[in-house]
Amino acid sequence: MIEYKELETTETYNNYLYLIDKSCIDHKENDKKLICLLFHDELELIKYDNKEYLKSSHLNLLFNIIDEIPILLLDNTIILK
Repeated sequence: MIEYKELETTETYNNYLYLIDKSCIDHKENDKKLICLLFHDELELIKYDNKEYLKSSHLNLLFNIIDEIPILLLDNTIILK
């Protein structure tokens, strides 16, 4: 994550900007770590049901990856049992 900021907030709408360096998603290519800003938790790339996700290292949450861009929103997470 390079940058994160709130662009606009109303009573019914929140708009945020996430700037993410796609090259740091693959941990095998370099030593950069991807951190979830919501929980300050390290994320690791995993495969689940033939799809790639980012899994929180301490929580059982999976974050979607769409077109090689991680979606680090709490509303879009998958909770593992």
